[in-house]
Amino acid sequence: MRPVFAREIAELAPLMIALALVCGLVAVESVSPGADYDGMLAAVIVCGAAVGLVQGGLDRWRRADLFFKHRPVGAIRFELARTLAGFAVVLVPIAILLIVHQTATADAMRDGVKWLPWGAVRQLTDGEALLVGAAFVCTWASVRYGLSRPNVWIAPLSCGALPVVCWAMGSRLETHEEGASLALLASVVFLTLNVIDLAGDRR
Repeated sequence: MRPVFAREIAELAPLMIALALVCGLVAVESVSPGADYDGMLAAVIVCGAAVGLVQGGLDRWRRADLFFKHRPVGAIRFELARTLAGFAVVLVPIAILLIVHQTATADAMRDGVKWLPWGAVRQLTDGEALLVGAAFVCTWASVRYGLSRPNVWIAPLSCGALPVVCWAMGSRLETHEEGASLALLASVVFLTLNVIDLAGDRR
């Protein structure tokens, strides 16, 4: 599985680096007291959709690739390795976002916010941070699965709407943790279906 994982990481690496930079900028901006948490959530949903579109495109349009046809491992293990690589690519921007946000917040509070044009900082709660990560993962999983399906235009739109629905439901639930749990559960379902369907197509 290691060659499959490494190849997928290499193909997604430019996108991972670009999204890590975007998420770093979003994190710095997010410490503003007037920063909109919904804006950060929207940004990670867009980033998750970007990974889903690229990896879903690889699922769909590289079926004739010799590496895909003459894979070094069985179909299930092949798709599992590719999915784990996608998950790793998703985790890097999420980690950058949360680490930079935490660091910027701590620096701003220690330095008396002298380096920021604001008088206070806006720090994410644990629940908000969890929901941000869950929304990123859910968008990637749902858009990738949608793009892998036969109806290329309708599927990603309908599947990509799921994180927005989870986001809306999460805002109506008592805690952000409940919204995050719902999004992560949906992610597991989409990722499992994707591995099974793609492995079946490659047999």
